[in-house]
Amino acid sequence: MPWASLVTPSFPQIAVPESPRAARLTILAIEGGLVLGMIAPIVAAKSNVVLRKRLIAQFATIGFFLPASRVERRWFVAVFLSAGICEEIIYRGFLIAYLSRGPLA
Repeated sequence: MPWASLVTPSFPQIAVPESPRAARLTILAIEGGLVLGMIAPIVAAKSNVVLRKRLIAQFATIGFFLPASRVERRWFVAVFLSAGICEEIIYRGFLIAYLSRGPLA
């Protein structure tokens, strides 16, 4: 059974706040940090001309890969959503179960 330990997930012990108020504040702080981390680069690019020019130059190098029209954007969204969902289904639904019961167990 040494192979089983490689595919068996281990969950770290997380300290859960005792009160519902502390739990809500913790979740709110995490969400606020995530939102701030997403908004800060946009605000920085809008206010800093040098940064904006650097970003435009970086995106120009991969511009051929990015969608340009409305139809291309719709296909782009459809592909990345379906790829993410299918990958999760295959990996979590099939591969882990196969490896835990398959030839390596």
